[in-house]
Parts: sequence; structure tokens; C-alpha cells
Amino acid sequence: MKTEFYSNSQSPSGRTLKLYYCTLLFILTTVFNTTAAFIPVVVTGFNADVVANGVGVANTSATVPFDGNGGYYLIDSTYRFNGSDPAPLHSLLPSGLIHSAATSGVDFHLESFSANNSLHIDTTGIPGVLTFTSPQSASAIYLLAASGSGAATVTYTVTFTDVSTQVFSTQTLADWYLGTGFAIAGIGRANIMNAQPTGTAATTNPRLYEKVLTLSVSNYNKLIASISVTRTSTSGAVNVMAVTISDAMTSVAAIDLQTDPILLNVYPNPVINEFSIVLNGIKIVNATVKLAIYSITGEKVYTTEISAGRSDVMVKPETLLAPGIYMAEADVDTKIYRAKFIVR
Repeated sequence: MKTEFYSNSQSPSGRTLKLYYCTLLFILTTVFNTTAAFIPVVVTGFNADVVANGVGVANTSATVPFDGNGGYYLIDSTYRFNGSDPAPLHSLLPSGLIHSAATSGVDFHLESFSANNSLHIDTTGIPGVLTFTSPQSASAIYLLAASGSGAATVTYTVTFTDVSTQVFSTQTLADWYLGTGFAIAGIGRANIMNAQPTGTAATTNPRLYEKVLTLSVSNYNKLIASISVTRTSTSGAVNVMAVTISDAMTSVAAIDLQTDPILLNVYPNPVINEFSIVLNGIKIVNATVKLAIYSITGEKVYTTEISAGRSDVMVKPETLLAPGIYMAEADVDTKIYRAKFIVR
């Protein structure tokens, strides 16, 4: 891309900029309100089937009790001890879909109840690892998890494809009974002693919780390779059953539109060919401002600098940007300003 600089007197008028900003705000609000911010992720590494299904004693269809030595399993709606028994009053749906009660828009997709569906850890200091089948960038990771036979203390380590990590240590994972911040509650359980699922009183337990790992901004554009889970306490049977991420670009867009996006603008917007990136009322103290453009996937596609005394950059792409949504980012004296724009 080619850049040209020009002074404020040559830049688009304030009234025109405001008109384009209003258009930008309308377009982005429409786009981001209709695009899911949360993405369920396919991972490998589940090592236990903790959900009983079908007819028979719970441990004929599941391999490991959810609560370890407690002997209880989660159940889905197909579970019966005897074929003539009624359907359980409380259970997981066979589809494995969970709409989180903790955060609107967050969905979790469980693995098959006829296969390993939990990363189950009941030993101290030995990590289990969930590996992304397709590494992805994110601003936050949402885990569907709970402990059995008491709460557990856990360390989560997020490893990126560049081998760097972000560690979340000394995290409390609540017991599957009575904890707060649950994604779903009242899902039923059964053991191998009486074989019958929980009854009418079990409307709020057991529970699976939404655990949020908020990534540092410096890690937004990195690709997540895996998440390791280590129990650091001596008690609690840890279960992690699903992973969902918050898309880095979508999350940043929501934050920026709620702050003061008039400080940085792209003109015109939507972009067809060349365009300008305009700093409005931002005081430049240092010699230069670093400017970057990111694609919706978080890939940096363009960088340049704005010299002191300038407030506008005209961008003339030598290779046209592909149609889509982009983010312009200006680093001004350690402060970050962002603006979204669309290329048609």
C-alpha cells in the first residue's frame, strides 16, 4: 500500500466526517449485532465419558464417575436403568447443546455421550491438555467445567502457536452442587448403587459452570494452540467439558464503539479504493504515531507511521484489500485508538 500525508486544512470537513461516522456506527452496529461474538471450538484431549445414556447401569455406558470416588455420573434424557422406567426428570439434552445462563450468547457444544466427553483430572500436579484442532485467536476463552466431591484449585495455561503462554494460576473451580456462575443447573445424575436418576427435588443441581479466561490484549492476535489444566489442590475431581472463545476482533469492536471512536476515523466508509485514516483531536507528543490495519481474523495486513504535526493518512493500496471488515489501530504515546471500517 502507498500512504500520503496532508494537513488538517486539506482533510475532510468535520461535518462530512460526522456524517461518515454516523454511517460507520450504523453499519458496524448492524454487522456486529448480527454476527456471533462467541465461537464454540473443536478440541481434542477429552479422556473420560462421564455421561450415562441409554438403558442399563450407569457405568455400562459411561467410563468414569463425574465426581471420582463419589460414584455419580451425569445423565442424558435417554438414560433408563430399566427399559420400562420413565424418562429422567432432569438431564442433559442428547444434542449436547448448552446455552449458558451466565453470559448471553455463549453456547457450549458437548462431545458425544457415547465417547469421551470430559477432560477429567483427579490427581494433583499432572496436567491434562485440550488441543485446538484449528488454532484460533481470541480475546477470551470460556470453559464449561465443574469439580466433583468438593471444589478444586486449578491452574490453566494457554499456549499459543508461537510457544508463548498465558497462565491463570490459583483458580477456584466450584463443586457441581450449589456453586455460583453456572452455565446450566438441574441436569440430573445417577449412581451405580440405586441406579435411579435424581428426582423432583433436583431442580437446581448438579451444575456446570462457565469459567472465563480473559487474555491479555498483547495476545489477541496470537493463535491459541492448546489449554492445559492442572489440579493444584489435593481434592476435587476436575471436569472440563467444552470450550468456546470470544472472537478478538468482534470483542474489540464492541469495546471501541462504547468508548470514543470519533477520535479515530476512516474516510470514506465503506471503502471502495483509496481511503484516509484521520486522527481527530488526538494530541501527538512523541515524534510519530504507529498505525496498523488488521483483518477480521486478526492478521496484520498493513503498517505505517504518522509524523508529528500530521493528523491524516491517505492510504492507496497497491493491492486492494479483500472485501470484509477491518480494524485501524493507532498507537499514540502508549494509548491505543481503534476504528472499524468495511471494504466493499
